[in-house]
Amino acid sequence: MADAKRPGGWLTVLAGVFLLLALLVLGPTLLARAQINRFSVALVRYWTPGPLVPTEDACTRFVDTEIVRRLEVQLALGRDHDPHRALHEGQLACLRGDRAEAERAWILGLKADYVSDPLLLLNAAILQFARGAVLDTADAEGLAHYASKRGAASVQAGDLPTALAWLEMAFAYAPTLKNATQLASLYRKQGSPERAQQVWARLEREYSEDEAVYWLVRARSLEEQKDWSGAMAAYLKAAGLAQKPGGAYRYVLQAGLNGRRAKLWDEAAQVYRQAITLNSEKIDGYLGLGETFRAAKAYEEAVRWYIRAQELFPEDYRPPYYLGLTARAQGRYEEALVYFDQSLALKPGYVYALYYKAQVLHAMGRSQEALETLSRAIENHASPPQNWLDLLAAWQEAQP
Repeated sequence: MADAKRPGGWLTVLAGVFLLLALLVLGPTLLARAQINRFSVALVRYWTPGPLVPTEDACTRFVDTEIVRRLEVQLALGRDHDPHRALHEGQLACLRGDRAEAERAWILGLKADYVSDPLLLLNAAILQFARGAVLDTADAEGLAHYASKRGAASVQAGDLPTALAWLEMAFAYAPTLKNATQLASLYRKQGSPERAQQVWARLEREYSEDEAVYWLVRARSLEEQKDWSGAMAAYLKAAGLAQKPGGAYRYVLQAGLNGRRAKLWDEAAQVYRQAITLNSEKIDGYLGLGETFRAAKAYEEAVRWYIRAQELFPEDYRPPYYLGLTARAQGRYEEALVYFDQSLALKPGYVYALYYKAQVLHAMGRSQEALETLSRAIENHASPPQNWLDLLAAWQEAQP
């Protein structure tokens, strides 16, 4: 009986010995990894990508010194067993406001890793761009995509300086039409048209003249310079080289718009006829022709094309709206009111139809109705123009 139990006892003793050896060998490693886990959980509470921006404000200290000290102690206990050591060291440096040390840690980490860590790359790229440098990396497109998204978010938040830095970074890593458009738009918004022009000039050098995108970029550059006839010609070049009918159609429409801006009425009309030939099932070419003739004060021809558009696209609110504008320009106020009401029936609350209807009512001496209609236009407008508000105030003041 005792002999039968002896093998089981020895097995228990051996298992205990192996367990003790495992604890002696693996214990420090397990303990270090536990510390790293604790550190990571604590770090999440304080680290956000928000302060990491490609400007001089990058890594501005925003966490209490004592908190950073505690995090450093936790990291030190498990540093040798941390698979993301460079990332964590850079994050701590950034938390304490040491931008140079954070960049050094992340760059060294990039050089040491055989497989690139996306976060190391991103963080290093942001800090390098903050001092005017661009990393040479195969992941440039990914960096540009991230910077573009952060730039758009900053625009939404109203932080234009930070948005500008992000969009500059996006364009630096991927000089594409989309990134150029966003950056040039923000430069214009900030009152720097010459910098917007530099964006287009930079992008032009990326393409050859036998590519549609070259002429598209050229057209945008000429628009920045208000060279409307040159832009029209460039858009037509882009349309001729476009590989897809949809692209050609869009470029022709832009050519027509610039022809109108240049007051080249005959040329603009010819371009819009080309747009109708390219795609007769869309309304834009018909409306473009109408707008060209209306701007040239060839009202009968304008009306003919608006009526044609209305016949082909009866559910679209724009033909009656433009017919109303044309009637108003000729002093035919009763007719204009009918058309504006038709437009509003198709798109209730359309602010521009309401605004010009108010103008017509006021011209007819129906001041109270005009005041009420203008008030509706302002109420429906997300950001009513100042001249609308001034006009409302003037009409209110004139009320008996």
